[in-house]
Amino acid sequence: MNTKLVKREKGFTLVELIITLVIVGILAAVAYPSYTRFLTDSRSKEAEAVISAMAAALKTARQQTSSYASITLTPAAGTTVDISVDSGRGAGIYLIGSVEVDTGEGPSFDYTISGLGTDTFQITAKG
Repeated sequence: MNTKLVKREKGFTLVELIITLVIVGILAAVAYPSYTRFLTDSRSKEAEAVISAMAAALKTARQQTSSYASITLTPAAGTTVDISVDSGRGAGIYLIGSVEVDTGEGPSFDYTISGLGTDTFQITAKG
């Protein structure tokens, strides 16, 4: 009886590679929407924190001067906004607070403050 030893090639078959690619594709399809939702939620929370900090500084400034009209917003160092007031009593302009508006992580928001000349104000964030 003549028996020959068959030398088996090492490696993966085409079917094994296709099955692996299908599994990786399914995992990616499930994970990607969750990842984008996480990014959106974290960016929204960042904007809410900045708006809250701006509102607190603006309310503090109004308590000092009884008006929103004397408040000045000045961009400082590219990532913060300085909020200052003119007391109107000859004391000059003094800084109420600085608000960091861009953490440098991902796209930043554009913040708009409107209605400072009245008794109320509105802060919006786009981005």
